Amino acid sequence: MLMKQIKIFTCLMACNGLLLSVCSLSVRNLAYIALRDVDREERAIMDKFSIASYSMYHIDKLGIVNVVHEALSRIDPASNLPLHISFDIDSLDPLEAPSTGTP
Repeated sequence: MLMKQIKIFTCLMACNGLLLSVCSLSVRNLAYIALRDVDREERAIMDKFSIASYSMYHIDKLGIVNVVHEALSRIDPASNLPLHISFDIDSLDPLEAPSTGTP
C-alpha cells in the first residue's frame, strides 16, 4: 500500500458520471503516526522521500500531543492546508477493539 502512496496522489471526484474536481497530495504532506511494524522496504521509501513517520516508541517517549504537533508542523508549517485523517482500527489496543487486527 505504501508503494502507491509514494507517488503524488491524484484522485477524481465524480458524481453521476460528471467530473467534479481533481486533487493531488504530495509525499511532503504525508505523516504516519503510531507505526508498529514497518518493513525494511517501507522504511527505505519513507526515508528516501522524507515522509514524516512516528512509531509507538515516539508516542511513548514524546506523548501523542507532541507527536501530532510535530507531524503537523512538518507537513503544514503555515497551518493553512486542509487536513484529512485516515484512522486504522488496528492502531487501537486489541483489548479495546478485539477481533480487528491481523494475527
